[in-house]
Amino acid sequence: MSRETATVIRRILPNLQENTLRELRALIAQSLAIPLPSELQDQPLGLLIQMVACTQARIPLAEEYETERVQRAVDGEEWPSRLQLDETYGSWLGAVSAAAKPGGPRRCAQSPSRDEACPAADSRCTRRDALLAIARCKSEIGSWPTQSDYLRWRGIVRHASGLQGLNEPRLPDARQLRRLYGSWPRARAEAQRRVDR
Repeated sequence: MSRETATVIRRILPNLQENTLRELRALIAQSLAIPLPSELQDQPLGLLIQMVACTQARIPLAEEYETERVQRAVDGEEWPSRLQLDETYGSWLGAVSAAAKPGGPRRCAQSPSRDEACPAADSRCTRRDALLAIARCKSEIGSWPTQSDYLRWRGIVRHASGLQGLNEPRLPDARQLRRLYGSWPRARAEAQRRVDR
């Protein structure tokens, strides 16, 4: 909020306390930072940005995007198809990564209740946590991830958790995976072996 705006507000409401003025500044700044749905309509990633902001602690699946896109088409909204986003951004994960970049929406209009929040994650992940995370990544992106895909997916999921006000999910980073399995290929191979049996 500019100094002029604050001065005008003070003139209109002369008895406004300083802490109320600060809260009002923060509220106005936040509302200006969150794009309106009408503003997102002009962006190719607008629908996906909305879905990333509202998907709790995971990335939106391509099938979910297509279903939402078709439903919105009935209401006259036009959004690029999943295949168009794949072509433009190199992959579904690339499109989701672009939609989740900082500067996107800060939160979903429907924030989860505290009952839906994840339990606090401790910084030391187990071998089981690692295998579950790799298998979950595979499930969400549609194929066994490379290390780069996994780390990108991990960043998006952590970002989505933050947007929802949830605790950080138990997703080991590259260093933790090396500590647990010696290398990324060994960790992925073990996850594949367990999932595919």
